[in-house]
Order: sequence, then C-alpha cells, then structure tokens
Amino acid sequence: MQKIKLHPSGREVECRGGDTVLGALERAGYALPNNCRAGACGECKVRVLSGHFDQGMVLDMALSQEERKQGYGLMCMAKPLSPELVIEWGTEDAKPKLFPPREDQRFVLVDRIARTPLILELHLRPVGQVMRYWPGQYVTLGDERAGVPARCYSIANAPRVDGEVVLQITRVDDGKTSRWAHDEIKLGDVVKLSGPYGSFIGDLAV
Repeated sequence: MQKIKLHPSGREVECRGGDTVLGALERAGYALPNNCRAGACGECKVRVLSGHFDQGMVLDMALSQEERKQGYGLMCMAKPLSPELVIEWGTEDAKPKLFPPREDQRFVLVDRIARTPLILELHLRPVGQVMRYWPGQYVTLGDERAGVPARCYSIANAPRVDGEVVLQITRVDDGKTSRWAHDEIKLGDVVKLSGPYGSFIGDLAV
C-alpha cells in the first residue's frame, strides 16, 4: 500500500497497488478536477513535489515535455512507484467532498422512454446499496464480457431516496454501447454501473 500526501494540507490518502492517483483520491472522497480520465485533456494536472510515479500514456498537448521537466503529471493516468508521493494540491482546509465511486454496481431497468427518435431515457434502480452522488456527476455503463465497451453518461436526475438513476442515451450510428442500450436492454434486465465520477458540481458549502 502506497501513500499520497497532499501539500500544503499534509493530509494523506492510501493508494492500492496499480491504482492511479486520481482513483485513490476519489475513493477517499477528494474532488480533484478531471474530465477525460485518459490523459488527453490536462484537467487533472498537478505538480509532484517528491516521489516517483509512472505517468503512463498521455498526449503531449495535455502534458508538454517542459511541464514534465517541471514535475507536473496527469493524475488520471499517474501510478505511484515510491512508498510516498507528495502532490501540490488542496488547501490547508482540504476536505473530502465526493462520494467514493464503486465499480460494477447492479441496477435493474424499471422504465425506458423514447424521448426522441435518437434519445432513449433509462430508469435504473439499484439492486442493493443505493449509489450516492452529487448533481453534475456521471457513471459508466457497458458490458465488457459481451463486447460492449463502458461509456460515460451524465446522471439526468437529482438523487432520490430509492436510488433510481436516470440516463439519457443518444443513439450513435457506429456506437456499440448506444446501440446495445437502445436495442438490447429490456425491462427487468440487470446492468452494471460504475461511479459516480466527475467534479463538475456546485459548491457544497453553499
């Protein structure tokens, strides 16, 4: 188990072997800004003050060679290699803000509504524990075992007591996941969601 230390707050987060810095922070509830989660946008760029990490495959447009020399990294792809990694992020009052994401949560389809010829609205209820999230976050939906890649979809409803999640999925001609959602998922089917993800949320202190 490795450790990520936030500077200047001094707060520490545990990071499991093979996890990215972003994943570890999210599990601990911290809202590090991010978007693509694939090393392409640069939204999660921070400076690493000490320790070593594997940056993985990222685009130069998101992280330039000069920025790398200055110690910056993209935390969505960065995996700690040293026992402790110190990153320059978070104020002295940095506090957990997000609910830790969970993978492969089981949901049952209770309703499907064709909002337009191309937009399908899925109403999904949890099988077991309710997923807690903030408005503005998103989940991933897919079935890797069936060859359906996981894709990101914004949650279209405010949190409910029964945990129902609403997703609006636009059909894409060459999109395996959107075709699967539109043509194959039936009422009563159980699907798996992972999340919640994203930090584009309101100020929780207001």
